[in-house]
Amino acid sequence: MDTSFCSSMIVVPKGKHDIRLVIDLRGPNKYIYRTPFSMPTLESIVADLNGATWFSTIDLKNAFFHVELDVESRHLTNFFTEFGMFRCVRLPFGLCNAPDVFQEVLQRRILGGCKGIKVYLDDVLVHGKTKEEHDANLSEALARLKEHNVMLNEAKCVFGTQSAQFLGFVLTPEGWKIDEEKLTAIKSFRTPENCAEVKSFLGLVTFIDRFIINRADKTEHLRALANSDHFYWTEREEQEFHHLQADSLNVIKTLGYYSTTDATELYVDASPIGLGAVLVQFSTAGVPRVIACASKSLTPTEKKYPHAHKEALAVVWGVERFASYLISRHFIIRTDAEANEFIFGSNHRVGKRALARADAWALRLQPYDFEMRRVPGQLNIADALSRLLDHSQEAVAFEDEDEDHFLFALDTGNIGT
Repeated sequence: MDTSFCSSMIVVPKGKHDIRLVIDLRGPNKYIYRTPFSMPTLESIVADLNGATWFSTIDLKNAFFHVELDVESRHLTNFFTEFGMFRCVRLPFGLCNAPDVFQEVLQRRILGGCKGIKVYLDDVLVHGKTKEEHDANLSEALARLKEHNVMLNEAKCVFGTQSAQFLGFVLTPEGWKIDEEKLTAIKSFRTPENCAEVKSFLGLVTFIDRFIINRADKTEHLRALANSDHFYWTEREEQEFHHLQADSLNVIKTLGYYSTTDATELYVDASPIGLGAVLVQFSTAGVPRVIACASKSLTPTEKKYPHAHKEALAVVWGVERFASYLISRHFIIRTDAEANEFIFGSNHRVGKRALARADAWALRLQPYDFEMRRVPGQLNIADALSRLLDHSQEAVAFEDEDEDHFLFALDTGNIGT
């Protein structure tokens, strides 16, 4: 037996009635050539669900163990116990390339070519626009899994539903929603007593940031505390903490599925401390639906920019943040900053104005096909989106007391031309 590698091992509980062997493979990982495989993102998964009305979720049991290791590679997984030395004959959790290898095997070799299938490691989503289409897709997927002797975790599989939990969210025919357990965890989070607990709370908030308008502005002081070397808790942090808990009940409840044919608009805005963007699509009947929200806190350098530059930065950041949706299609950018029409307008040339930084930003948007249109800055975006929110609690308006600056409206009655 080749003993050039030998790792330690510990046993940890798995659920109530099982255990898991955990091997410390950091040593062998230094010598493994990794062949990265493109992992799907949440955005890429939900982007293909437009029109889907039926879903099934399949959970694989001991997923990585379905991949057999070459005999020549097994010595890399040697581990010692009080009973002697052992090695893995199946792909163990802990190898640096294990996720890439398994994703490639399941997505391409086992389920490759199947219709209505989305794969994320050991989680498989089957969807269809009709019950008949869904059932056909599900039958093909199950047949492929059976052909390759893939074991399923029956307790975690759900078949033929119109409300499926997948990757921490709930998929429905209308769109995808936040799992209520995530909102409950935020609402019931006790007041943090150290920086680690602040980070844990912000982690919960960040998980649902696609549903929160201007998250960066609402978490400014807590983020500073999380990165601090010592813990402090003043009225400022207390107020921000409780506002976030209250806002967790007032987030956008459902995000719509992206469509390649519907009219698309990107709403962007900047505040003194952060940037915000909302991607919206309109049905053929003119009904808007929010596809995603995003926010970004400004760096200390960016906070010193003139406000016109912050507004321009919001445009560039917003477009690049949603590039996967906006590339190779026409869309409209809505902004309440008149300067953006000058900076990004089609009638202006680079080098004809004393805005070198903005010139560089304008060049970055050349691959995109867009129109810049101004929206009167009259209403807070939370108010404009109120019809898409839970009306059980009144939205808290954002207004910067130091500047005459308001976020634009999304209400179709207030959208400019």
